[in-house]
Amino acid sequence: VEARTSNHKPADRRVLLVLDAAYDAYKVGTQRTSALSYCDMRQAELKSLGASDVVCVILDPEAREELWHAGGIAGGRSKDFGEMMHFIDDDYIVHELNRASVVFVECGSPRILLLNFRRRLKVGTPS
Repeated sequence: VEARTSNHKPADRRVLLVLDAAYDAYKVGTQRTSALSYCDMRQAELKSLGASDVVCVILDPEAREELWHAGGIAGGRSKDFGEMMHFIDDDYIVHELNRASVVFVECGSPRILLLNFRRRLKVGTPS
């Protein structure tokens, strides 16, 4: 199913990749692949299948903060990923949802997803 809104160009096939479940499952040890690894893997897979862009997000603000701190300690690609997650906020997520043709929710622990699908978003007032 393709979204058809005034914001979408015909060649624009953006995917929003939600990584909360993968993050939580990796954190508690029930999954061996990190959110960063899933982001890299799915970006390559989905682009090879025709996605014009794949944007990785974590909905949970506390999880984004934890990734930022952990990335700062680990360095390298983890630091870059942590910084990327740190600068994401609810306004950005809503903006990317509006631009996405597809939302892909990665597998893992459903608990964190359920909590964040129910939380009130902190969005700014449109200008």
